[in-house]
Amino acid sequence: MITSSWTGQRALQPLPPKSTSTKRTIGHYNLPESLIQPPPTSSSSSSSSNGKQEYGLPVLKVSKTGKLQTRRLAFTPDHRHLLVTTNRYKHTPSRMLKGFISTIKRTATPNKKNKNIDANISLDVSVNSNSQQHLHSSDAAATLYTTTAELDRYRSTQNIKIIAIATIDRIQKGCHSRRFHLARKEAMLEKDGQAVLELLDQDGDVSCLSIVYYKTSNDSNSHSVGLHSGGLALSNQLNDMSLSSTSSSSCLETLDIVVPHAADFEVLMTVLESLVVLQAEERQRYSTHLLALNAHLVDMNKGWHSDLNMSDFVNVCERMQAPLSRSECISLFQQECAKHSKQQRRSDDVYLSYAAVANLLQVVRARSVPPEANPWERLWTELVATDPVPPVGWQNDSDESTVEVNIQNKTDSISAVAFLQFLRSQQKEYSTSLEEAIELIQILEQMMVPDDLMGKPDHQQQPDRLSKDRFFAFLMADANDLLHPARGRIASDDMTRPLCHYWINTSHDTYLAPIASSIHGKNAYQQKGRAGHVLTDEQTYMAALLRGVRCLEFDVWDSWDGKEPVLSRYAPRTPSDAVTLFESAIRSVRTFLDQQPYTFPVILKIENHCSYLVQVRIATLLQKYLGSADLIVESNAQLDDVDHILPSPESIRGKVLIIGKRPKIIGPGRTIRQDDFDTDIEQLRHSDEAPDVVDEDDDPRVIVGFNELGPIRSDDPDEIAPSALELFAVADSNAAQAAREAHDADVRAKELLIQAEELEKRANGLIQASGMSEAELQRRADMTTSTCSSTPEAVNEMMVNEEKSNKDEGLEIYEILPEFVNASRSNYEEAANRAIEAAGHEAQCHVILRDMEEAYRMAKANLDMSQAQEKLMIENARRAAAEARTHHEHAVSAKARLEKVRELFGNSKDQSSSAGNVVQTALTEAKISEKRAADAEAKSKRAAAAAEHDRIRAETETKKEENLEQEVNDLHHECMKATESAKICRDRVEKASSMLERLNEQIQLIERSSQFRKELQEAQNKLQSPEKGSFTEKHATKLEERDKCQMLINEAMQESSVAQVRRNRLQQAFEEKAYLWKIQAEVAAQTRKSADRSSHVAEELAEDAAEEREAANLRHIARQRAEATVENRGSYLHSFEAQLAEAERAAIDAATIASKSKKRAEHLEKEVEKVKDHSCFIRALEQADHNRKTAQTDFDRAKDEREAKDHDMLEDKRRLEISADVYESAKVNVASETDRKKIEHVYQQEAVIAFNQAVIARQKAERAVQALAVAISRAELERRAADEALRYKHLMEDTTEVPVDLARVTYFHSTKYRGWKNSSRLSGAYLHSLSHNTLLLRVDREPEEERRNVLTFTMTHLFRVFPSWREIHRKPCSNYDSVFAWALGCQLVSTNFHSTDENLLIAEGRFRQNGSCGYALKPSHLTESDSHADHEQKWTFTVLGGYNLPKLDGKSAAVNPMVKVSMYSGSTKEMRISYRTKPAMHNGLNPSWTSHNKFSFTIPTPSISMLAFSIWHFTDDGLEQFLGAAAFPAGSVREGYRSVCLFDGNHARIGTCAAGGLIVKAVRR
Repeated sequence: MITSSWTGQRALQPLPPKSTSTKRTIGHYNLPESLIQPPPTSSSSSSSSNGKQEYGLPVLKVSKTGKLQTRRLAFTPDHRHLLVTTNRYKHTPSRMLKGFISTIKRTATPNKKNKNIDANISLDVSVNSNSQQHLHSSDAAATLYTTTAELDRYRSTQNIKIIAIATIDRIQKGCHSRRFHLARKEAMLEKDGQAVLELLDQDGDVSCLSIVYYKTSNDSNSHSVGLHSGGLALSNQLNDMSLSSTSSSSCLETLDIVVPHAADFEVLMTVLESLVVLQAEERQRYSTHLLALNAHLVDMNKGWHSDLNMSDFVNVCERMQAPLSRSECISLFQQECAKHSKQQRRSDDVYLSYAAVANLLQVVRARSVPPEANPWERLWTELVATDPVPPVGWQNDSDESTVEVNIQNKTDSISAVAFLQFLRSQQKEYSTSLEEAIELIQILEQMMVPDDLMGKPDHQQQPDRLSKDRFFAFLMADANDLLHPARGRIASDDMTRPLCHYWINTSHDTYLAPIASSIHGKNAYQQKGRAGHVLTDEQTYMAALLRGVRCLEFDVWDSWDGKEPVLSRYAPRTPSDAVTLFESAIRSVRTFLDQQPYTFPVILKIENHCSYLVQVRIATLLQKYLGSADLIVESNAQLDDVDHILPSPESIRGKVLIIGKRPKIIGPGRTIRQDDFDTDIEQLRHSDEAPDVVDEDDDPRVIVGFNELGPIRSDDPDEIAPSALELFAVADSNAAQAAREAHDADVRAKELLIQAEELEKRANGLIQASGMSEAELQRRADMTTSTCSSTPEAVNEMMVNEEKSNKDEGLEIYEILPEFVNASRSNYEEAANRAIEAAGHEAQCHVILRDMEEAYRMAKANLDMSQAQEKLMIENARRAAAEARTHHEHAVSAKARLEKVRELFGNSKDQSSSAGNVVQTALTEAKISEKRAADAEAKSKRAAAAAEHDRIRAETETKKEENLEQEVNDLHHECMKATESAKICRDRVEKASSMLERLNEQIQLIERSSQFRKELQEAQNKLQSPEKGSFTEKHATKLEERDKCQMLINEAMQESSVAQVRRNRLQQAFEEKAYLWKIQAEVAAQTRKSADRSSHVAEELAEDAAEEREAANLRHIARQRAEATVENRGSYLHSFEAQLAEAERAAIDAATIASKSKKRAEHLEKEVEKVKDHSCFIRALEQADHNRKTAQTDFDRAKDEREAKDHDMLEDKRRLEISADVYESAKVNVASETDRKKIEHVYQQEAVIAFNQAVIARQKAERAVQALAVAISRAELERRAADEALRYKHLMEDTTEVPVDLARVTYFHSTKYRGWKNSSRLSGAYLHSLSHNTLLLRVDREPEEERRNVLTFTMTHLFRVFPSWREIHRKPCSNYDSVFAWALGCQLVSTNFHSTDENLLIAEGRFRQNGSCGYALKPSHLTESDSHADHEQKWTFTVLGGYNLPKLDGKSAAVNPMVKVSMYSGSTKEMRISYRTKPAMHNGLNPSWTSHNKFSFTIPTPSISMLAFSIWHFTDDGLEQFLGAAAFPAGSVREGYRSVCLFDGNHARIGTCAAGGLIVKAVRR
C-alpha cells in the first residue's frame, strides 16, 4: 500500500509569504545542463545511438516484476517534468548488470570529471539571466513552460515516460517499496545476483530511491484521439456521448531506481527534493480555482499554462463537473475565441491561452449558479453595501485633475476597514487589528487569481483594499479552514506530560494489505492466499507512519521453516503463505526515523508467538536497526516500581518504545506468560476477574501440589519442583478417586434408603392390622427396648396382665358402640348440610366472577379499540401528510418540467436553423475520420509486420550470438588444455635439467677425486675393466645417466614446442571468435532493441488505429443521428408543443391535487388530536380490573370454604362407616373376643418388632446419606484442586523463556486484565488491552462504576482497545466508534487502516489536532481526578456551497452532491447524530444549498466529541457514493464563514482532489 504524505493537517496549504521573490520558482532553478534534455524536433529519430548525444543520468529502474532495467533520467527545459526512457530490453541478466554497474562506477569517480554529471555543479537556487519575466505576466507562460506539443513529441519520438513534478508526492530514500522487495527476491534466486544484493542491502540508503507520484488518468492512453472543433458542433445531438470518460481520482505509483554511485545519488536527490519544495512553494501562490485547473491539466497530460483547443476546454469543463451543456461550453469558447482570433490561431484549429481559459472558467462558474442562490455573491454584496470607506481614484482632464468616486471599483473591492469588520463580526476574530487586516490583504495580494494572468491594469487599486476575487480566494483557502489554526499546529498541545495523558494514533493489524473501501459501498474482503490467511504488504508500515500513526502493531510468528520472524495474522504453514518479514518492517521504521528525526516517539506493540531462537533473532534485528543508533527507550525502573512516571513525548522525540512481555527481574532463564493475545482477551467477559494461579516471580517457593484454594508450596528450598503435567496428573488422580468414593457412597445410601422404606412399609401394614395407636405403638416399642435385658418370667407376667386388660377393654367397647354410631350419624348429617351451603355460595361467587371478567374484557376491548383508532388516524394522517408532500413535490417537479420543456422548445427552435450545416459538417468529418481510420489500420498492419520481422531477426541474431558464445567457450576450454599441456612439458624439462645439473656435479666430484685418478691410471696401465664398486665404474654409470637425461630433455623440449605452437594457434582462434562474438553481441543487442522499439511502435499504432476506428464509428453514428435530427426537426417542434401543453396541464392538475392533499392532511391532524384522549377508557379498565380481582378473591375464598366443608363431610362419613363396621363386627365376634385378642396381641408384637427394625434401618440410611454428603464435598474439593492444576498446566504451556536482550529493550509489559482492584496496584509500565465489544458490554452492565474504574486506570496507565475478533471475522473491513473509547480515557484505540469507512475518517480527524503528529492531549477531566468535564456547547452549521468537488471514477456526468453533517458524542446511548442536505443536481463545480442546509447540535463534551462533514453523490436509483469528507475535534472548530477542506478515502488531498471543499457558516449559540 502506497500512501501520500499529504495527509491530515499536513495536506493543508498556508497562505503565501508577505513578500515573495518571483525568481524563486522551478523555472529559475539552476539545473546541471547534462540533466536537461531539449524537446525533440519533428524529424528526430527514435534511436539515440547513431552518434547523437545521450542526455540524463544512467540509472537502473526496478520493474514491476523485480527486474533491473537500464534507463536514463533527465528533465525538461522548464524543469517541471522528469523524463524517463522507456526502451525495453528483452532480458538483462545480473552478470550484464554487474558490468554495467562497474562501468558507471569507473566513469563516475569523484576525483575525475564525469561525462554525465559535472561534479562541480552548483545545486543552489539561482536566477537564470534569460528568465527575468514576472510570474504573473502572460509572457512568462510562453517562456517558462513546456508546451503540450513538446511533451507529445517526447512521448512519441523518443519513447519517454513523463512524470510531472507537480504529481510527485515525495522522494523516499532506501529500498522500501514492493518492487525493491521483489528485486531482492529475484537476485537471491539468480546465480549471479550478488552484485544486485550488494546494491540493495549494503548500499541501499545511498544508492536506492523511490519517487512516489500519483498516476494521471491519461497515463494509460497518452495518445488518445480527441474530436476537433468541427466534431464538437454535433454535441447538441450527442448528449449521451462523452468526449472523455477519465476520472479525476488518482492512484499513487512509485518509480524505483538504483543509482550505482553515491555522488550521482546525492546530486539526483538534491535536485529532486529542491524541485518538489519549489513546486510546493509555487502552489501557495495560486488560488484554489487555479490549482484545480492545473491539477486537471496535469491529469490530462497537458503542460502547466498550456493552450487549449475546443475539445480540451469541453473536457476540462466535464472534468470539473460544470452544470452547463456542451453546447453552452462550446458557445462560450467560440465567443472567447472571437476576442483573440487575431492572436491565437494554429493551423486549422483554434487555441485559447491558459489565462483566457482560466478567466473563461470564471464565467462558467457565474453561469452555473444564479446570483440570488450564490452564497459568495450574497456575502460580497453585503460587505460592499456596508463598506464605510469607498474607493477613490484619480481621473485626468485637459484642464485640471479631479478626484471622483469610482463606482465600478466600489463593487470590485472593499476597504481594509470593511474587511476588519468582517473578521470581527462574522469570523469572531475580535483581537484582529487594522494593521493585521492590512497585512493580511497584502499577503492575499501575493496570491495569483485569474485576472492576474490576463495582465489586467490595476492602477486604481489601493494597497489597503481587497478585491473580490482575492476575497473569494481567502474564503476557499486552506488557511480559512474550520479547524482553528492554533489547534492545528504541531506541538500546539503541551507535550511535556506523561504518555498516559495523550490519545495516540494507533493502527490495528498494520501488516495487512489494503482492501476494498467500504465507504464506497464495496464490502468485498481481501483475497485469501490460504484458508484463514489474508494478504500482507511490507509497505504498510511506512504508509501508516506517513499518515500520522505512532503505534504500530506487530503480530510476529516463526516463519514456515522456523528461522526468521514474520508478520501475519496466523502462523504460516507453507512457503506460499502471505507474510511480511519482521526485518523489512523494522527497516521501514528506521528509515522513517532517519528522515524525520524530531518526530514524536513511535510505539511498537509486539504480539510475540515465536520460539526462543526466533525471539533471539528479533532482539538482534531490533539492536541492528534501532538499538545501534540509540533509538530504543529502555526503562531503568523495575517493573513493579509504582513510583515510576512515564516519559513525556517531548523527552523522547525520535525514539522507539516497545510494548511486549518482560519479566519482573531481567536475567537468563526468566520466563513470561503469553496469556494476553487478542484472541485470548476476546474471550474475556464477566467472570474474568479471578487472579492468576501464580503471577510471574510472585513467590519463589516450589509448588508441590494443589488444593481447592490454589497452589501448595514447600518451604524447603531444596525441594525438587515437579512439572506442571505431573502436578496435574496427581490432582486429577485424586479427583477421580474422590469421585469414585462418592459414587460408592451414593450407591450404598440408595440401597439403605430402599431397605428402610420397605421395612417402614411392612411395619405400617402390621400396625394397621394390629389397630394400635401411634402412642401405644411408641409405648410398647419403648417398653420392648427397656426390657430387652429382663428375665423371661417378667416378660410372661407382663403379657398376661396385658391380655386381661385387653379383654376388659373389649367388653366396654361393645357396650358403648351404639351410642357412638348414632353420634357419628348425626355429625355426618350436619356436615353434609354445611357442605351444600358452601357449594351454593361458591356457585354464586363464580357467577359474579364471570360477570366481572366479562366487564374487564369489554373495558379492555374499548381501550384497544380507541388506541387502534388513534393509530389508524395517525397512520392516515401520516399517509395524508406524505401524500401531500409527494403531491407537492410532484407539483414542483411538474413546474420544473414545464420550465424545462419551455427551455427545450426554445432550444429546438434555435437549433432548427443550423440543422443543414450540422449534417454537412457531420458528413465531412465522417469521411475524414474514415480515411484516417483506414490509414491508421494500414500503418498498424505494416508496423506489426515490421515488428514480427524485427523479432524474427532479433531471435536469429541472438541465436547466432549464443552459438558464437558456445564456440568461444569451447575454444577457451581447448586453449586452457593446451596451456596445461605446455606447462606439463616445461615442468618435465625443468626437472630433467635439474637432474642433469646434479649428474654433472656428481661426475665432476668423482673426476676431481684422487681415488678416481688413481683407479683410472691403474686401469690404463693394466688395460682391464674397472672393478665393481670402484670410482671408475661409478663414473661410467653417471655418464650413461647423463646421456639418458639429455635425451629426455630433448624429447620434452620437442613436446613443449609442439604444445606451445598448438596453444598459440588455439589462442589466435579464440581471440578471433571472441571478436566475432563481441560484434555479434552488439548486432544482437541492436536487433533486440530495434525489435522492442518496433513492437512498442506497433502496439501504439494498433491503439491509435483502434481509437481512430472508434472515432470513425462515433462520427458515423453522429452523422446518422444528425440526418435523423434534420428529418425529424419538424416533428420535434410539434412534439415539444404538445409536451408543453401537456406540461402546463399537468402543472395545474398537480398544484390542485397538492392543495387538496394539504387540506386533507391538516383535517386529519386535527382529528388525531381529538382521539388522543383515552382517560375515560383507562379509568373504566382500571375499575373493571379492580372488580375482577375482588370477585376472584371472593371466589377463591368460597372455593376454599367449600372444599373444607366437603372434607369435613367426608371425614364424618368415614367415621360413621368405621363405627358401623366396628359395631357390626363387635356383634358378630363378641363370642370369640378372647381368641381375637390373642391373635391381635401377636399382630401387635410383630408390629412392634417391625417398627423397631424400620427405625434401625432408617438410622443407618441417614448415616449413609451423611457419609455421601461428605464424599461429594471431598470430590468437589479435589475437582477444584484438579481444575487449579489444569489451569496452572495451561499457564505453564503458555510460558516461554524470554531472551535477555529482548526483555531489556521492552518498556511496557502487556498483561491480561483481571479486575480493577488488581490493576490499580500495578505500576505505570503495565498495559491492559480489551476488545471494543467487551468494553462496551462492561460499561453497559455497570455504567457509572465501570466508567469510573476505566478513567482512574487510564490517568496513570496506558490502555489499548482493539476491534473485536468476532467483528473482524463477521465484518472484516469495518471499524468501530473510536470516540466511545476516547471518552473513557483510552489512549491506544486501534483502527484498521487497511480499510476505509466513516469511523476511520473520524479517527484520523481526531489527530488533526496538534498538527497530525499522532499525539493529542486529553482534556483535563481525563487526566486529573479533581477536574470536571467541560460544559456543553450549542452550535449551528449552515452549509452554503462547495467548490471543485472530486469526481467519481469512471463517471463522465456531473455528480449530484449531498452533504451529511454528523456529531459523534462518545455516549453509548446516542453515539451519532446526523443531518443531511438535499442533493444539488448535476453540479460539482460550485454547488450551493439555500434550503434544508442549517443544522443545530448540542455538543455534550466538546473536548471529546467529533464533527464530520461528508459529501456524497446521490445517484438516480437512490444510492449514495462517497466523494470526500473532513472531520474535526468539536472543541477545536471556530466560528464564521469557513472552508471545509475535503479529504479522500485515504485522508489525503492530492491530484484533482486537492482543491475541493465546502463553505459553511459556523455559529456558536
